[in-house]
Amino acid sequence: MGREIKYVCMCSAVASRHSLWRSIERLITSNKFYDLYTFADEEGKQKIEELVEKGDLYGLKQYLKTLNVTSIEEMTIRELRALAQKYHVPNYSRLQKLEIIRKLKRLGVPE
Repeated sequence: MGREIKYVCMCSAVASRHSLWRSIERLITSNKFYDLYTFADEEGKQKIEELVEKGDLYGLKQYLKTLNVTSIEEMTIRELRALAQKYHVPNYSRLQKLEIIRKLKRLGVPE
């Protein structure tokens, strides 16, 4: 009985780590990550590499957020709709990209 429990725990631990590394792989193979990494300075690249090597997915995501300075014109329609929802733009889900940008600018959303 004790060996079965240890075996299940080992399988669970391996699956958990595999899932973590798969998540990191998906993140670092994205175009957005590539852009952020490419345009980061040497210190930024070093920080990103350290976080990846440690397997710190949460820390990596948080650090990438500090590098992400996308203007609203460069945002995807999905990102714009999420921002419009946050600022309570009426009927945001039915608006075109340019309409959302205009309404967000009128509301004084920082670019």
